[in-house]
Amino acid sequence: MLDRRIANFLLRISLGLIFLISGLGKVFFYERVPIEKILPFLGPEWGSVLLGIAELMVGLLLVLGLLTRWAALASAALLVIFIVSGLILGLFMQAGLIKDVVLVFASLMLYADGARKWSLDERFF
Repeated sequence: MLDRRIANFLLRISLGLIFLISGLGKVFFYERVPIEKILPFLGPEWGSVLLGIAELMVGLLLVLGLLTRWAALASAALLVIFIVSGLILGLFMQAGLIKDVVLVFASLMLYADGARKWSLDERFF
């Protein structure tokens, strides 16, 4: 049977990598999202870059296991924003946002459980 601490570790790393990869695409490979439709005061380039930086920060914190509860809460908030925006723009199914519903619950589980094994939180806090 899989130990709960190892399951927590695998969930934290998986979620963190999803955010890191998504953030890297937006910041360094110029993947654009229609963020200006959601936040019109941001232009399409700046909006994508700022979103990418937020995703990079959340992903890095999760992978390192540093401030895990806060990073998990931020990831849940970002995912809820993606889901609601997709629903409003009519892109929910087209953008594949159904997976984000599961990721919200994974984020909330990490928020409730915190970082356990092999994390900087475990070492310093």
